[in-house]
Parts: sequence; C-alpha cells; structure tokens
Amino acid sequence: MVPPAEATYPRKAQQRIVHILKLSRMQRALLRFAGFAVLFISFISLNAFAQKPANQLAPLNADAKNIEAKNNNDSKNFDSKNIDAKSNDAPNTNAPNVDAPSTYITSRQRFQWFVTSSVGPTSLAAGLFTAAFGTARNTPKEYGPHWEGYGKRYAMRFTGIATSNAMEAGLGALWGEDPRYFRDANDPIKARIDHAILTTFTARNRQGETMPAYARFIAIPGNNFLSNTWRADSEANTKSAAIRSVYGVLGKMGGNAFAEFWPDLKRLAFHHGN
Repeated sequence: MVPPAEATYPRKAQQRIVHILKLSRMQRALLRFAGFAVLFISFISLNAFAQKPANQLAPLNADAKNIEAKNNNDSKNFDSKNIDAKSNDAPNTNAPNVDAPSTYITSRQRFQWFVTSSVGPTSLAAGLFTAAFGTARNTPKEYGPHWEGYGKRYAMRFTGIATSNAMEAGLGALWGEDPRYFRDANDPIKARIDHAILTTFTARNRQGETMPAYARFIAIPGNNFLSNTWRADSEANTKSAAIRSVYGVLGKMGGNAFAEFWPDLKRLAFHHGN
C-alpha cells in the first residue's frame, strides 16, 4: 500500500534536518580550517617581523626627533625664573606622558610584547585566579574539582592567551597595528579610566594615530572559536565560545586598568612603607 502524502512529510522534514546538520558540520570544519590558517599566518608574520633589524622604524621616528629638537629650541626662550615660579605655583599638567610612544613599534618589541603578554608575571598570575575560579565552579565538569582539574584549566587558559596574542601580534604586523598599552599618567582619574576602556577597542598605527584594533577584533573571538577544537565537549560549542569572547574583551579592559593604575598603587604602597 502506498503511504499517503501526509505520511511522507515528517520523513522529508527529517531528511532536511539531517541535511542541515551535515552542512553545519562542514561549516564547523571550514571554520576550524580558517582558524588554523589565520593562526599559521600570524605565527609566520610574527616570526618574519621578529627577524628584521630592530632599528627599522617608521617615518614617525624622524618626526619625533624633529619635535624633540623643536621643543629643546623653544625651551631656551623661556626665562628660568618664570619657570621656577610656575613650578612652585602648580604642577605642570602639560608634561609629556613618559609612557607615550615616541617611535613606532619595532619587530623586536612586537615579539617581546607577545612573550610578556603570554608568559609574563601578570599573565601567569591572572591564570592562577581564573583556574581557581573555574575549579571552584567545576566548569567544565570533565576536568573535575581537584588539583588535576586545576592544572588542566590553567593549561587551557594559557593555550587561549598564547594563541590570541600570537594572532594579534602577527596579524597586526601586516597593517602596522601596535598592540601595546600606553598609560596616561598625567591625566585626571576619570580621563585615565576612559583611556583604559577606549584602548580596549583601539590601537596605534605606524603614524602614532588611533585606529580600531582590527587584529584584536579577530584574535579574541578567533582564538575562542578555534579552541573549540581541543576543549572539553561541554564547552566546545558556539555559545560557550561567544561567552569566552566577551570575557576576553572584559579581561583586556581589566588588564588595561591594571597597567594604568598599578604603578601608582605600588608607588604609594612603598612610599607609605618607607
């Protein structure tokens, strides 16, 4: 007996669902392949730029030298007595920021940023807290709430940070994006907070101008989606990768705030200690 047309509808719907699932698997495979390709290009770019001489700087160096020479010449026109009087009245709020870049980042400095951001004391210390937090919540459950699970979470966090930093440094080298953070030590507190937030999404180009941090926009989500390849099954999905990407942006913002204010807090602590 030939089944009615209504009976074949669920079967067709099931076949469509299977087809969609197959397509999604292919898309996931393509996404992983693209992620590994981007990571490979990042490492190649980082290695190529690291092998260049450290004294190969952008034309910004000449501009910085000209500005410095001009400032030195202009400073000779000031009366020393007026300068002393002004310094006694109020602090010089127009003093240049010692952390501001005077030259474009060199290949050696770019590689040093990658190493320090990945295995520096601040990064390693942050991993201790994030691994402890994940162990306390027992996420992912596959690792377990014990020391072995703590070690796995710490190692997993390290692989993500190193991959993200390699992608940001390597891709940024292609179009001249400077991944470093520079403090605004002479600005008011509110302006410095705004600076730490703004520089989460911006960087400096070869001319020292502010630009969107395109390499960072690729590195943070790219690393988190790519890491689904080697993560535990419970967190190797799109939703978890998206949440990790948001945490990555917030972590970058917190790292900027730490770099902005920690030197001041450390100086105050040692000052009171003495």
